[in-house]
Amino acid sequence: MLTPMAYILAVVLGVASTLPLGPSGMSIVSAFALKGEKRGYKALMGLLLAEVIYMAIALALRAIGVLSLSHQLEVVLTLIFSAFLIIFGYKTYKSSKQSSTRFPIRFFNVFAISVMNPTLLIFYMGLIISVEKGYGPNLSVGSLLLLAFFFLSGVMGTLILLGKMAQKKSEFINNNLAKIKAVLGPIFILLGLSSALSSF
Repeated sequence: MLTPMAYILAVVLGVASTLPLGPSGMSIVSAFALKGEKRGYKALMGLLLAEVIYMAIALALRAIGVLSLSHQLEVVLTLIFSAFLIIFGYKTYKSSKQSSTRFPIRFFNVFAISVMNPTLLIFYMGLIISVEKGYGPNLSVGSLLLLAFFFLSGVMGTLILLGKMAQKKSEFINNNLAKIKAVLGPIFILLGLSSALSSF
């Protein structure tokens, strides 16, 4: 059974994985800032739909036993997840030295950007494996769905907060995003390395 700390960590992970804004995140924040709340929430729903689709696929793969076929598969998926974190961290840090303000802000555009990112599936598969390592493989689907709800609450809450901040002070994101990325990039790299080491 999951502890309250697991749900807190899920929210924290949702916030931490969102702050180094990628194309989808920047599109949502831009929608809030440039077109108002209604357009911002529509763009946010595009990301949420893609997240739910990949999460459902990961849970389906778990249900049919793909995630527990063998220790070798677990190691491979953990290493892929670790590589994703390392690459994501590197790109996040590298992008802290770049600036771009034009992003697509419609629901379909944000959904398309998000759903074409198959690393979301790897992320959720790796996340399920990590949770099962800590709490055992017999966790109920209900517990995992509740954990996913808290994770997505962190993601959505962060994007809404940043969107509202961008509405009130459009300079905020541009002035602080580089610093956020410069700090979080190395953190994701370290998380990736520790995840890789834990697989052996």
